Amino acid sequence: MTFNKNDVDFSNLKRLSPQMWAWGASGDDDLRQLIDWINRGDVQYVPERLRALRGKVFIKKLFNWDEAPTWPIIPPLRLADHINKRTFFIRNKLAPAQFWVEAGTLIALSTEQRSRFRIELAKEEKMQNGEEPLLVDSDRVRLTLVRPETFGDSDESRLYIDSNSGRLTTYRQANAEFEFGAFKGGFAIQSLVDTKGITTSYPTLQSSRDGEVWEL
Repeated sequence: MTFNKNDVDFSNLKRLSPQMWAWGASGDDDLRQLIDWINRGDVQYVPERLRALRGKVFIKKLFNWDEAPTWPIIPPLRLADHINKRTFFIRNKLAPAQFWVEAGTLIALSTEQRSRFRIELAKEEKMQNGEEPLLVDSDRVRLTLVRPETFGDSDESRLYIDSNSGRLTTYRQANAEFEFGAFKGGFAIQSLVDTKGITTSYPTLQSSRDGEVWEL
């Protein structure tokens, strides 16, 4: 990525981890000016899916290393890198032993097994510098169930949202998209008891955000 405007030369933006970025600039004030232009909407190359960030980006000056507080300004977080088209296990943040798992044609919850899922943007985005984009809460995404190669059937199955129950299913439905931010409260837990008295719980997409928080 290279950005030039007036006397600002901002280039080689690289994301090193979920929390750390690196860049090259010719002036001490280039980054602040770039963020000002992003927030004001003066930077035309910002993708449509990221324009909700305008007005929400800020910059804070840090002291020299020998004058800084003894604790880290940005504490290390144990989280996955939410990059488009990568695969993840999905678990309940408050009950980490509870994972999403394939159960017939549905996605259920289990403390003994887990399945892997690919998360990708519903609308294909161009790669930046040969890298897939970072997923943000407002992105419309789709899920694909990724099975181990040892299975005899298809290795992958697109998941759909059941129009009546909100459960995830491999049966083709009208809708296969939801906001990436739905992992933060958009999927509730629905438990059903069968004729044998066995209870099965399912992650269920709902319109409100008072459901569970799910980690990737």
